[in-house]
Amino acid sequence: MKKFLLALFSILISLTVSAQSSFTDEDGKQLEQAIEYCDNGEPLKAIDIYNSLLKKYPDEWTLQYEKAYAYAHVMNDYEKALAAISEIKDKEQTSPIVYSIEGTCYEGLGKIEDAIKAYDKGLEVFPESAKLHFDKGITYAGADMFSDAVDEFFISSDLDPYYSSNYFYLSLIIGQASPEVSTAISLAQVHILMEPNSERSHALSEFVYQLYNSAITLEDDKVCVAFTEEPALVDVDGVMEVPAEYRFQMYHEWDENEKILKEKGSFSISDLTRLRKHFLETCFGNGKNQDMLTEVFAFELEALEKGHWEAYNMWLLGYGDPDEANAWIEANDDKYGAFVDWFNTKDFMAEDDN
Repeated sequence: MKKFLLALFSILISLTVSAQSSFTDEDGKQLEQAIEYCDNGEPLKAIDIYNSLLKKYPDEWTLQYEKAYAYAHVMNDYEKALAAISEIKDKEQTSPIVYSIEGTCYEGLGKIEDAIKAYDKGLEVFPESAKLHFDKGITYAGADMFSDAVDEFFISSDLDPYYSSNYFYLSLIIGQASPEVSTAISLAQVHILMEPNSERSHALSEFVYQLYNSAITLEDDKVCVAFTEEPALVDVDGVMEVPAEYRFQMYHEWDENEKILKEKGSFSISDLTRLRKHFLETCFGNGKNQDMLTEVFAFELEALEKGHWEAYNMWLLGYGDPDEANAWIEANDDKYGAFVDWFNTKDFMAEDDN
């Protein structure tokens, strides 16, 4: 996954810097040809072009970067990639991606500490780089250092709230490695709304469906609702308050939970649609809990108000039970079409409070 993300980033950066450099038109075409070779799995041809261009432009760091990229991400030859990176002079005058690929190479060699040092060195030069924090988080996650990974992803999302990959990894890690299910669900929804048609969002659709069903269960014939381990009350500057995570859990304690679980054993998408409606109406009705009103919840309240609630939930949770979702959509084609039309007018972008 990381290689795929970096591949996209590399192509975009390459085309941009080549257009802005002092290359001749012919040399610029050569650079584009080299990038195409890499895309087509022919890195050695690309490297030949980079070496030829370096003879003309020995101080052009982008050429060494692209050469390192070809070695690292196409050939998996991390040693040669590091050698290419080492040839870049005055790296502090370049870009965060230089330190990013250096860290990636060390990670590929299993040298996690060296990878973290590379990212940290880059962050000394580029302290506002969301990408370096993101890549550092990926490295931590790959080493099963999940707490550190979560910290880095949150820092990255603060620096760049529009980078949806942060929410993808945060939701997966928090949902699988911590008891804070409500946080994982909210983060997953941010990603799904930002990338409505991606394969990653399809995976998160199923994940959210599973999280709901794992958070509300029957234990000894009693309903157990467990979205968080936050206490019912916390001390905030000397005032006892109910934390948002606990309120999320509290408003999911629905009278019908026991009946559904005893009859079916788990929640269908239709059941969750009604449960989630109950949550919105009881949590935010009459202007309550405005401190919890994130952009996601505001979006959902609008979907409810506009009459798109069922269709929205079938779309949001549909990969949890494709048969149920597809059957509903087939039987409610007009409703689903109206939801899609409405959704396409929206431009959901994450903000800091998500």
